[in-house]
Amino acid sequence: YQRRVRGEIHDVELKKGGSSISVTKENRDEYLKLIVDYHLYGAREQMKEILRGLHQLISPDIIKMFTAEELATLIGGTETIDVEDLINNTEYSDLSPSSTNVLWLWQAVKELSQKELKRFLHFVTGTTKVPIGGFNHLYGSTGPQKFTVMHSKRTGLPTAHSCFNRLELPEYASFEELKKNLLFAIKETQGFGLE
Repeated sequence: YQRRVRGEIHDVELKKGGSSISVTKENRDEYLKLIVDYHLYGAREQMKEILRGLHQLISPDIIKMFTAEELATLIGGTETIDVEDLINNTEYSDLSPSSTNVLWLWQAVKELSQKELKRFLHFVTGTTKVPIGGFNHLYGSTGPQKFTVMHSKRTGLPTAHSCFNRLELPEYASFEELKKNLLFAIKETQGFGLE
C-alpha cells in the first residue's frame, strides 16, 4: 500500500510480507480490510504516547471527572468572549483608559458580533479562544502577558503584535473612522495562523 505524506510517497506494509503479495480478486476484501484497519487503528501507538504524556501532567483519575467538552475547554479555552473581562484586564501604554480613542475602541469592540470578536481576538493575540480563568490569564510569547493598547504615531490601520498581545492604535478623528479601520484590519489582514 502506498501513502502520500507531505508530498512524498511511502510504502506501507499492511501485513507481514505484504509488499510481495499482489492484490487479486481473491484477496481484495482482505486488502481493503487491512487498509481500513490501518487508517482507523494505525494511530493507536501515537495516541498511547499522547495519553502517556497527558497522564504525566494530569492524573487519569482527575481526567475521568471531566466530560469531553469540559476537557476540551480546559485544554483549549472558552469560545465566548467577554468584552468587559477583556477591558478589565487591559494595560495601556502612552494612552489612558479614558482617552477618546480608547473609549471609541471599546465602543467599537462592544458592537462586534461573536464572530467578529473572535477575529479581533485572533488579530491581537493569535488565538480565537479565551484562556481558562479569563483574560487575566492571557499568555504572550514570554509568559503571562495582558492585552495592551498603545498609542501609535502611524496613521491608517491599527497594528497588532500577537506575540505580545498588543494593539497599536493610531489617532483617529472620529468613532466611525476608528471602527472602519479596525474592521478592515481584523477582516482583511492575516497573520501566521498559529491556531
